[in-house]
Amino acid sequence: VLIIDDIQFFVGKEGIQEEFFHTFNHLHQLNKQIIITSDSQPNELTTLTERLRSRFSWGILTDIQPPELETRMAILQKKITSFSSEEEVPQEVIEYIASNIDTNVRDLEGALNGLFAHAVMLGKLDITLDLAVESLRSYTKKDNQKISISRIQKITAKYFHISIEELKSKSRKEPLSSQRHISIYLCKKLTPNSLQKIGKQFGNRDHTTIMNSIKKIDTQLKKDPDLQAVVEELEKMLHL
Repeated sequence: VLIIDDIQFFVGKEGIQEEFFHTFNHLHQLNKQIIITSDSQPNELTTLTERLRSRFSWGILTDIQPPELETRMAILQKKITSFSSEEEVPQEVIEYIASNIDTNVRDLEGALNGLFAHAVMLGKLDITLDLAVESLRSYTKKDNQKISISRIQKITAKYFHISIEELKSKSRKEPLSSQRHISIYLCKKLTPNSLQKIGKQFGNRDHTTIMNSIKKIDTQLKKDPDLQAVVEELEKMLHL
């Protein structure tokens, strides 16, 4: 198998493009696997030769998005295990890091390394949520700490013209259910609170229910521009 990362860097390198064209054809004729990554779709790589771009479209095209919250938490847990089997990191700390860093795995690992280094520097024996908030201050928005669950509920309810009681209720009717999902998503994104605490403030919902709400909005945001606009508008209102 041949794996080439960042194929867009072949731009302007005619000699490399020529050699890769022949290499690609040779491996393809031998039924070998070729995996190529790029920051753009093949048809957008207009600075590469047409014959290369057409070949890049022969296989399966996969759009790789940043990991979702649940995946980010699993990645952190795996990293913690690999660092030290004796290192104990509370679930609420893992949730906090995963909620505030949604870019890539390198940033997640960097934040985790920073947290451990911060603990050693301060001589802390236990990793706590307060320590994580202090350590990750540079990763998070400065005004996030001013935003509370109750404020998010108040602003969300006002925006959707519903009561806070309805927002916390057990009703699954639409659009109330979706509005609740949005409010929960914002609570996790904009506050350091654990899933358990958010669930308690939303009618004593359990950890899994809160996680599912966040995951649902996370997924929809990638393909629904109307939802993106609503979430952005609510965030602006919350930061006023």
